[in-house]
Amino acid sequence: MQRIHSIDLLKIVIAFGVVWGHALLMTQDGGVIAYLLGHGLARTVVPIFAVVSGFLFFFTERGGKAKPWLIRLFVFYLFWCVVYLPIWWPKPATIPAVAENLFFGPLHLWYLAALLPALTILRMVVAHSGGEEGVRRRLFWIALLCLSCGTLIQSTDYFTAIDLPLNAYRNALFMEFPFVSFGYLIAAKVKRDGIDGLPPVPLLCGLLAVLVVLRLAEAWVSMRTFGLSIVAPPEFPFLLAAFAVVIVMLTLRLKVPQMPVNFGYLSMMIYFLHMGFLVIGLHFGVKDAEVLTVIGLVASVLSALALQAVLPLLPRSVPKLRAFAGFAGLQRAEQEERRP
Repeated sequence: MQRIHSIDLLKIVIAFGVVWGHALLMTQDGGVIAYLLGHGLARTVVPIFAVVSGFLFFFTERGGKAKPWLIRLFVFYLFWCVVYLPIWWPKPATIPAVAENLFFGPLHLWYLAALLPALTILRMVVAHSGGEEGVRRRLFWIALLCLSCGTLIQSTDYFTAIDLPLNAYRNALFMEFPFVSFGYLIAAKVKRDGIDGLPPVPLLCGLLAVLVVLRLAEAWVSMRTFGLSIVAPPEFPFLLAAFAVVIVMLTLRLKVPQMPVNFGYLSMMIYFLHMGFLVIGLHFGVKDAEVLTVIGLVASVLSALALQAVLPLLPRSVPKLRAFAGFAGLQRAEQEERRP
């Protein structure tokens, strides 16, 4: 059993894409190239990471550690909600408004808020699907159904006069559950047939090249039809799913040596920290998306490395502080990510 270093590398690439995407959204700064790359490729980073989450969760569950892992994830979700509370706290702070923010997730934390119930739904489907063949068949078709329903709801909001909230389709059931299910199914395939049971690298590279062209063409048609806008129409769901799945399978096929830095830890910290640094950059008048992206990335990485260096210096008499400040719970989860 060994770490999957290629997955760690993919995580850090995804983290970069998340920071750049948020910088574009927050500055409204971007032209044709930013639109094509942002809507054509970068918009897929969340589905890709959800596929990765589902893949890794398969082995966490098989190891009998799903429940404690989900509890740790919930604790860290609440912790970061408190950290970002000055930014997202609603005005007026009514109980329904606060509850809605916590349920769907404020700011970028919506991913964690959706991941928890998505994995819970996945476990329920798996538990009531009989044998492995039943799990594969039922999980696949339910995932496709939920993905299609989410696209239909988003299309209704975008193409009609009906005004629907973002959370009507960007949620656990219609956004994250389908992709964590695809990741779970990939993991089941790897567990059954090994990494070599996945399609060969040349075939995956060819598929990815075709999918990249199709994704960029989709973004170009969107731009030509609806204009250069930060708000884009819904993505074609099966193209989106194929792109995310092929990326993850190709990553699993790559042989990547161990990195000198823990990319899994860095990607996690970039996700948690970057939004705060982006807000600070905007506060001080940074309006250029590329500059803001660099600020978010560099500040997050330096903060993560500084925290990692300070942790061993904390007194052993405060183990809870050491554990919480070091995000030990999720670090332990990182250590459980293994290749069978």
